[in-house]
Amino acid sequence: MEISFKIKFEKLDQKFKTKFHQEKNLKLYQKTANQQTIYLLLLRLFYRLVIKIVSYEDPKAWLSKNL
Repeated sequence: MEISFKIKFEKLDQKFKTKFHQEKNLKLYQKTANQQTIYLLLLRLFYRLVIKIVSYEDPKAWLSKNL
């Protein structure tokens, strides 16, 4: 009786640990996914800003200035 109880307890303990680690990993994954999304949005914003600044000047005037 004691052995079967111990085996059941170990199985439950293992299930709990596995579930706990899965939830922990999921939270960590969601956190890094959110960070990556924020970085990508900031990168897009930065590139749009750079493109607007570069395209704001007249390209022909820029060429004649530098040649």
